[in-house]
Amino acid sequence: MSGRGLTLYDIVDGLEALFDALDSPDGLDEDAAAMLDRYLEHELPAKVEGYCGVIANLEAHADGCKAQRQRFSEREKKAQHTVATMKRKLVEAMDRLGERRIQTEAFTVTTGDCPPRVVIDDEAALPPQMTEIRQTTHVDKKAIKALLRLGQDVPGARLEQGRTVRIK
Repeated sequence: MSGRGLTLYDIVDGLEALFDALDSPDGLDEDAAAMLDRYLEHELPAKVEGYCGVIANLEAHADGCKAQRQRFSEREKKAQHTVATMKRKLVEAMDRLGERRIQTEAFTVTTGDCPPRVVIDDEAALPPQMTEIRQTTHVDKKAIKALLRLGQDVPGARLEQGRTVRIK
């Protein structure tokens, strides 16, 4: 142990040995008592200081990572929104030009119909059998979609045909 500082493990091991010696019928000798004093007054507080400093730095680092994760999450949402907007505009432009497929050197762009989705314009106008009562009211869009596809009228709901673009 000489020539280098004691680690926290060294100190804990030394303290355990000293405390074990306290239980012996002879008790602590002068050297052991001096070592115990040194551990308790100098070595352990210095190591605890450094140890707690590392913990504080790691906690600050973790907080920084959390803040960075939140910033990246916001950036991800903005990027996803921009991508959706750009794809929608690409579909609109291709539709206006009557193009269903455009081949470039790097990409093949095709448009196609999305599966129809139910759009609820007025939930209160839906027939009761089209809703389920859960913790909150849940509109059974699958049942509404099935009826609308069969040509039946469902007050308060309609099918909407979306468009998508695939980029390969």
